[in-house]
Amino acid sequence: MTDIKLDEIPQLLKSKKLSFEKACLAVYEIIYREPFTFDLADFDEDERSDFLLFFLQKKIPALVQKFNSDITTFGCYVYTVLKMTKLDYKQKIIKNNNNHKTYIQESILDYDEILRRSQESVYPVSETNPEYIPQTEEEKIPQLVYKKFFKSEHHRLCVAESKERKLKRGILILALKSAWYINDDQIKKVSNYCKISSEIISSTICELKAGLINKAILREEIQNNRAKAYCLINNYEMQLKNSGSYEGLPKFTRLEKRLEFQKKNFIQKNRLLRSGRCKIAPTNTEIAKVIGVPNSIIANVLSRFRKLDLNFNDRKI
Repeated sequence: MTDIKLDEIPQLLKSKKLSFEKACLAVYEIIYREPFTFDLADFDEDERSDFLLFFLQKKIPALVQKFNSDITTFGCYVYTVLKMTKLDYKQKIIKNNNNHKTYIQESILDYDEILRRSQESVYPVSETNPEYIPQTEEEKIPQLVYKKFFKSEHHRLCVAESKERKLKRGILILALKSAWYINDDQIKKVSNYCKISSEIISSTICELKAGLINKAILREEIQNNRAKAYCLINNYEMQLKNSGSYEGLPKFTRLEKRLEFQKKNFIQKNRLLRSGRCKIAPTNTEIAKVIGVPNSIIANVLSRFRKLDLNFNDRKI
């Protein structure tokens, strides 16, 4: 097969001196042996092997079948198809590399955020974390526990007791607000400080999480759309940078419009995620319904909690 010339292949195939499969391989081998002739010198050896394997699998069978000798020679036809395929192949490589970099960057950002959340807490904690054990049977019944926890005191509390009660209530509500993210160790800390069974808190959090699935799906969809827009922005900017001499032509103008659209799309999705409208957290009403207290109590607890002077220097939770 080494003596076959490119222009001879269609005739050899027609006369059945070459099978279709061998004709395709002959095209592949000729190009592989003469990379400089076919303008493949800008690929290194590995890149050239990958590209030619792609060309053999995706393009050569079709071009062998569709060749029309009345229009041009087979060698010229192969060279033209190869040139166009090379341009498309390189653009896809650039796009994939940009996407890969973007996903790596997003993963790093996500990892940092997850790490930050795992390290931070809304309150300081002690090294030891003893689990709170209910003292009576009533402390095992969620409705009774929450009713007692949020009940109004008939007598006036001293300043320290009042602050302590506001703090405990606030921490519990914030824990429930964080239902989607809170872990077992954090639940135990809240349980120990608020003197509420961890089983009751866990059960409440599970019930709240069940109602957050749609919010989580929506947020993930928006995040994926934002990442996609970011990838497209990178790709369009790269294409515009590499086609500067074609400024003003229709293709250049189309890329500019697409780039502008994706920038607006990215800003919109980013603003939506930062606004808090898509946060994965139960509403005050949902929390109130699950724990069996009036909605107004939840709002009041959070309002008073925000006004507290939270100085934890001497406090261990």
